[in-house]
Amino acid sequence: MTDTWQYRGHKLRQIEWGLWRDTCHRNRYLLCYRPRGKHGPVVRRWATTNTEFTLDTLKSHVRQVHAAAQQAKLGIEPTGPVAIDPQTALDRYIAALRQRGRNTQYIDTNKGRIDRFLAWAIDNDEPLESLDQITVAQADRFLQHLQTKKRGAATRNQYRTLLIIWLNWCVSRNLLAANPLTRLETIAEHRKLIQYPMPDELVTICRQLDRYDAQLATFLTLTGLRRGSLISLRPDSFRSDGILVPWVKPGGEWFLKFDAGCPLWRPDVSDLGRAIWQAEPPTLNSLRPRLKAIRQAAGTGLGFHGFRHAFASWLAMMAEPLEDIAAWLGHASPNTTRTHYAHLRPHGRANIESNRRKVFTSRSQLMAICLGENKKGLA
Repeated sequence: MTDTWQYRGHKLRQIEWGLWRDTCHRNRYLLCYRPRGKHGPVVRRWATTNTEFTLDTLKSHVRQVHAAAQQAKLGIEPTGPVAIDPQTALDRYIAALRQRGRNTQYIDTNKGRIDRFLAWAIDNDEPLESLDQITVAQADRFLQHLQTKKRGAATRNQYRTLLIIWLNWCVSRNLLAANPLTRLETIAEHRKLIQYPMPDELVTICRQLDRYDAQLATFLTLTGLRRGSLISLRPDSFRSDGILVPWVKPGGEWFLKFDAGCPLWRPDVSDLGRAIWQAEPPTLNSLRPRLKAIRQAAGTGLGFHGFRHAFASWLAMMAEPLEDIAAWLGHASPNTTRTHYAHLRPHGRANIESNRRKVFTSRSQLMAICLGENKKGLA
């Protein structure tokens, strides 16, 4: 099935498995599922929601049908949640991943991390005889154990997400009545893990650097490019209407358009890029001493990726939409942008205007440092 579907003149949009919404008629839905498996007959029924028959009721019905179909595939009688030990559930989950064509590294990573959780439970005299014995408190203790093993917040969140996905799969197959770990809170990453300079801080840093290092720092901040993309650029990449960025992987490229709505992308960025490439085209070896000089000037563990964080944080301070920032950064999902930068968004119109003035003033000062006093008036 696709996301949209035409059925007897009705334009439908899929909500979830087996449930479609009629986009032309309010509160009207179509049930389309195969209760006897892949080769069974397709059953189509119209349903209209009201105060008594809600959308949640309809979703619950469709999920029960889906669970019964999955139980039939596994040879399980549909008599309610099946009491099954976690290792057997894990083996079935891994088999399902292989059937879906997942690569070996992904499967091994999933299996290894869930096995680590089950082994930790045995080592702490909390052996799990069935899935319904897994609790939120137990998962919290496991994540705290990972912290004692010096696992960072990002790694612990990966473990947390993987456990939730695994148990959700068990719920969808009626191997578990409900997933208790949906109440497991996300681990907040420490802000020091993401080093990025504010506008006035970057101006102070660039004034301590030589011209070339200041140009590199400013160029990365105003474009949001990664170091790999920076190295892949060529002298002919800098154009009047944007910057042509080759992909790190062959077979594609990305055009950074100055008219894409990003307030930091302006034609003078191409002038800055040409100045860098005329002096010395960056390479991986040449960037290492540059990074050392930048860190000494900043006085922190600031790296080249920190300037990409600065690009996103400045835009968040200016109240740019997070979806647009994610598109300008090339994030696969706006959730990544929302996790790291949503807290920087200002409250109130006055704060937005103040932040915009700070960013534009710092931008003009940076361009003056990099390209000379004749560029100082640019904003």
